[in-house]
Amino acid sequence: MVAFLAAVALLAGGQAKLNDLPESPPVAPKTAEPADPPGETPTPPPPGAPDLPPAEAPGAPSPARAPAPPARPALVSLLSGETLHGGATSLGWVGWPALGAAWGQGVAEKDDLGLLFQYDWAATELLIGGWYRRSLGKAAAFDLAGRVGVYWYANHEGTMIYEDNQAAHGIQLAPSLLLSARGAGGIFSLAGDLPMTVTLSGEGGFLFRPRASIAYEAALYDRVTLGIRGGVGYRVGSGSAPLADGQPELELVVLGGYRIF
Repeated sequence: MVAFLAAVALLAGGQAKLNDLPESPPVAPKTAEPADPPGETPTPPPPGAPDLPPAEAPGAPSPARAPAPPARPALVSLLSGETLHGGATSLGWVGWPALGAAWGQGVAEKDDLGLLFQYDWAATELLIGGWYRRSLGKAAAFDLAGRVGVYWYANHEGTMIYEDNQAAHGIQLAPSLLLSARGAGGIFSLAGDLPMTVTLSGEGGFLFRPRASIAYEAALYDRVTLGIRGGVGYRVGSGSAPLADGQPELELVVLGGYRIF
C-alpha cells in the first residue's frame, strides 16, 4: 500500500513539472506554392474599355517614327536661291524691254525643273525652253542656288526700236547664280546671268549678254505674289548675230506669281 501511494505521488510531481514548461507557438500549416508561369499573363482590360493598339497601350514602348518632312514655305519664288521643296508655282512679268512667263515644279528637296517663255518686244527676240535649278546651301545670310536654262532663240527683225536689227535664230545656254534672303515680309533676290547664244542663220554668230538683277517679291494674297525686278547688262557679239556691236541693256519689269501647290 505504501508503495502504491509513493508511485502516485511521483507521477503527480512529474505532471506538475511538465505543466510548468512554456507552450510552443502554433505552427501555420504549409500551403503548396503555385508553379512559376512560363510567361507573364497580361491583365485583361476592364469591361467597356476601348481596345488600344499595342503601341498605345499603357506601359508599352512607343515605336520609332520617321521624322516628318519639312513643311513647304508659303512664300516661294522662281528667282530666289530657295527651291520649291516639291511644290509648284508660276511667274509672269511685263515691262521694259520684255514680257514673259515661267513655271516651276520641285522634283526633289533641292531640285526644280521648269519652262520659260519670254518675248523681248524692243529687240523682237523670242526665248522658249526649259531650266533646272538646284540649291547650293547657305552663303552667310543668303540662300544660294545655281540655275541653267536651254532655250530656242529667234529674232524677228523688228526695227521699231533698233534700226539695224536683223533676223536670226539659234540656241541659247544661260547659266545663273542666285542669292536670296527673306526680309520686310517678302523675298529679296540677286541674280548673275551669263546667257550665251549661238546663232545659226547666215554665216552664224555669237551673242554674249552678261547681266545682274535684283528683285523683291511679297505675298499679296494667300497664293498670289507681287514684285518688281530691275537689272543692268551688256550685249556684245560677233559674226552675223543681231545687234552685236556692243551696247548696255537695262531692265525694269513688274512681277506677278501664283503658287499652284
